Amino acid sequence: MEFDPGALPEQTTSSRTVKNVIVMEEPAQSAECERRMALSGDNDTIVSVTAKRGEQGRASLCDIADTATEIAAEKLGTGELDKNPRSLPQDSLANENACALLSPGTLGELVRGVDAANPYVGYGNWTCKWSSTTGDLRVNLHFDQGRQPDSTDGAPTRLNGYRAFVEKWADDESACLTQVVYRSYPDRYGRTKAETLQLLVGGSSPMDQLCRISTELAYSATAQLRRAA
Repeated sequence: MEFDPGALPEQTTSSRTVKNVIVMEEPAQSAECERRMALSGDNDTIVSVTAKRGEQGRASLCDIADTATEIAAEKLGTGELDKNPRSLPQDSLANENACALLSPGTLGELVRGVDAANPYVGYGNWTCKWSSTTGDLRVNLHFDQGRQPDSTDGAPTRLNGYRAFVEKWADDESACLTQVVYRSYPDRYGRTKAETLQLLVGGSSPMDQLCRISTELAYSATAQLRRAA
């Protein structure tokens, strides 16, 4: 489930209302099924629920997406969406601002023609995206949490003391992903989870160049995290 700024698009797909939450159904795809939600009258935040291949076992992707959407819509419909949760640990990466981790100077050195002054800012400042105005290079820096990355997630390295893994992104053969393990923690079942900084660079450049840019940008971002710690 993801939170993004903006409004739902003009109705081009089927929709329904659960309590006061508008739910739009995206056309099913072979690898995923997506539902998008917004509170009636709220044009500030979209909630997206996506079920992906590999997560569903024998069940239908859209059945899973619909079940998760119904639960989320019921909760959203009970009141206003809290856009600034404060129940996070003090050392959580979620307390950081993704856009503040890369300076215009650093972006300009590595991404020719980047529009550093006008990034796309995601929900909670947990996602920041930049694009080149003179080419097709794109940069996506976002925070995530879940399974702790390991050597199966790419070539291991260290960036300013943080463990990191670099690989060609599985979802897009024209992009390279650097995953940085910021913090590990036990979940309520005693399993080790991790908060990660994800630095994705995509475009038509050779993969080794995309991975070099991704790693160097992740190095700069982690240096900023070290200074702020």
